[in-house]
Amino acid sequence: MDNEISIEKFNQLKAKYHCEMDNLTSKRLEMSSLTNDIATQLEFSLTVIENLSEFYSKADTAGKQQILGSIFTDNLVFSEKKVRTKSSMMWFRSLSILKRLSEGQKKDCPAKKPSSPMR
Repeated sequence: MDNEISIEKFNQLKAKYHCEMDNLTSKRLEMSSLTNDIATQLEFSLTVIENLSEFYSKADTAGKQQILGSIFTDNLVFSEKKVRTKSSMMWFRSLSILKRLSEGQKKDCPAKKPSSPMR
């Protein structure tokens, strides 16, 4: 009986690892669900981005303000019949990268400085 364990010890270990397996299975299912949620949200977001002009043209005033507010996180400055903001170019660049990644075109892009605001 040198290499054998008692039936009691076997049952203890079996119960312990069975419980651990159940916990890990539960965590795996939870992670799978989160991954599916992220994929669904990403797909929805890309659909919105691809059809943003259509959503904007059909939106009421409040909807248009929400769309603009989500694009331009800084205040918009209206001056001389032009609109300016500092961070808008970075937002559009991020969208471009996100779209390219979602299409499987993972290419390294050299870092660019944001262009100056409209003049």
